[in-house]
Amino acid sequence: MLMRTMIAAAALAGLAACASTPPAGPDYRQALLRPCANAGDWSPWLLVDAWDDGVVYRPATQFREDGVMVYAYEGTTYDNGKWVLDAGSLRFDTNDHYADYSGVFDGERGSGTMRNTQGDTGKWTLERACEG
Repeated sequence: MLMRTMIAAAALAGLAACASTPPAGPDYRQALLRPCANAGDWSPWLLVDAWDDGVVYRPATQFREDGVMVYAYEGTTYDNGKWVLDAGSLRFDTNDHYADYSGVFDGERGSGTMRNTQGDTGKWTLERACEG
């Protein structure tokens, strides 16, 4: 009886250890950081912001190693975005959290939802804008 109790306790301890360590998800960081093959093309990504009020922006976008997101539209380039990628979960913001974005990234494209400080909401997509 004591032996069965010890075996059951060891099995439960093993299961508890497995449950407390979630499996590692895929690491898409290098795909997000990969530059364009043409060094003159600074932006490897096209971000499409489709706000629920019908306004759509298409900023050229670059994710830097240091967690900064650079984006450009209407002739101006900004480097005030921040980003975090955890396995397939991508979160980023623009202009010190004026707009916050959350969604998924699979190594080739991303999508999700967004909300700004004025309560506007919408959906976004992210696709590679250059070859290689």
